[in-house]
Amino acid sequence: TSHPGPPEAPLPSDMLNEFYVQDYILVPSDDTRPLLCAAGMTPTGNFSCKLDNRYFAKFDTPYPSCENSSCEAPPDVSGVANFAAWDPMRSTDNIYCPNISSSNPLVHGGLCAALCLPGWKVDDLFRCQQGQFQAPSCWRQECELSSALSNGRLDCQEY
Repeated sequence: TSHPGPPEAPLPSDMLNEFYVQDYILVPSDDTRPLLCAAGMTPTGNFSCKLDNRYFAKFDTPYPSCENSSCEAPPDVSGVANFAAWDPMRSTDNIYCPNISSSNPLVHGGLCAALCLPGWKVDDLFRCQQGQFQAPSCWRQECELSSALSNGRLDCQEY
């Protein structure tokens, strides 16, 4: 049988580059070569060489693709001043975010909700973007005194 040339266009989007596959020549049938994806992307599989007929082999189509990576580690809260706790009820699939791991990843676009210390308010959620978390901030909460309030107390409890 004939060994195939490199995979032909159209190649998957978000590959590391389109040049490395030019080295995928003389690949035996029933063998594979890796799909290398850009940072933040994960391959769905490898390029797979299959026997086309008695004499020729070719790379199987459709080719694998590059997908947005999941987050496989918990968000790092060390840079979030005044972080207090996790809020699983407002997180994607009610996940308790410290449990995120390679065996329990959070999908791209998934959210981890956080709570700030009393007197502080979180401005957003931890967002999983291509395998990395975008962190929120805790901002000082301000209570505006109402002139209509007399002989009472204003207690800010918003998170």
